[in-house]
Amino acid sequence: MSRHAVFDIGSHTNALLVCEGELALCDLRQVTDLKKGARPDGSLCSEAMARSLDSLFQLWARADALSVPLLNRRVLATAALRKAPNRGAYLQAAQERGIAVQVIAGKEEAALSYAANRALAGNGLYIDLGGGSTELCWPEGRMSLEMGGWHLPESLDAMLQGLNLPPFPGLWAAGGTLCTLAAQKLGLEKFDPQLVQATKLSLEDLKAASIETQPPEQNAARIALALLQRIGLDHLRVTVLGLRHGAMKALTEA
Repeated sequence: MSRHAVFDIGSHTNALLVCEGELALCDLRQVTDLKKGARPDGSLCSEAMARSLDSLFQLWARADALSVPLLNRRVLATAALRKAPNRGAYLQAAQERGIAVQVIAGKEEAALSYAANRALAGNGLYIDLGGGSTELCWPEGRMSLEMGGWHLPESLDAMLQGLNLPPFPGLWAAGGTLCTLAAQKLGLEKFDPQLVQATKLSLEDLKAASIETQPPEQNAARIALALLQRIGLDHLRVTVLGLRHGAMKALTEA
């Protein structure tokens, strides 16, 4: 059975998912903070790009070690590179190592991420809270908002109040920053996706994180807190399933 690999280059973390059929052989995430130190126009600093590229090369080597055919690999980049005027330097550096990076639109990012969590979220709201954008999805609609762990709008409450959202029975949330907060709540020294999955973050948890942590976790906590208050819920559940899992589903079913 063929092996497939999906790489997710995010604003906060890089991730790799390798599967053989439905069996996950490898599911790794590395904190890179690609968006850290970005200029107001979205240009990425050279140090952050170097961190992210070094992580990408490490993950690529891991896929090599697992004998994933080159044609069965997909490398996706999201908001940080999507908004960066100088993303060409990153893409060229990756291409020189034989890695073709695909910068995807916010709508595709939302669709792929939601595909991995549709059954889990049910009739509730699902969000993917990234470093540069946040995708909101539910059975009847979806939207992409310009806010994330590295981008906190000054008018956050007003932005959320202006959204036309129906009532929801629950909220499931993905994203590296929220997964980090969940792991910290559990006291994990090493990230364990099986333990983090479905961890409950309450209003009190998010209020504490919005004060006691630093960006990007601090901004992510503030966004999640404001969104919970906007829709009238007292907690969310964290899911480790995200873009790479939805992309893997599309890749293996093609």
